Amino acid sequence: MSPILLWFRQDLRLQDNRALEAALARGAPVVPVYILDEAGERRWVPELARLPAEQVHAPWEAPAAVLANAGVRLGPEGNYPRPIVDHDAAREEALAAWRQMRAVWAKVPLAGRNAADARGPRASG
Repeated sequence: MSPILLWFRQDLRLQDNRALEAALARGAPVVPVYILDEAGERRWVPELARLPAEQVHAPWEAPAAVLANAGVRLGPEGNYPRPIVDHDAAREEALAAWRQMRAVWAKVPLAGRNAADARGPRASG
């Protein structure tokens, strides 16, 4: 079956996205496409409109002076949230869990696996 190209136009909503639901219902691979439009981002996220382009995708990494100059205040009392997930830490936790699972899998006798599972789970990390 041919893959389905799904264009996320103005946001990356996964919930309540009828086009995504219809594409997934067909059972074919879905190839998501999102075109980054910095002008559009500034329109849809006006809190970041005055930030320099190099900081607009990670304002929490911008120097305090740049944030102040752009009128961005981070955190619950501010006008833009801090990150909810520390992606570096989450990645390390996931890799540790994966390694642990692979170690357990290596102890499962081959007789308990089918031919497709003979090599066990694969990981790149």
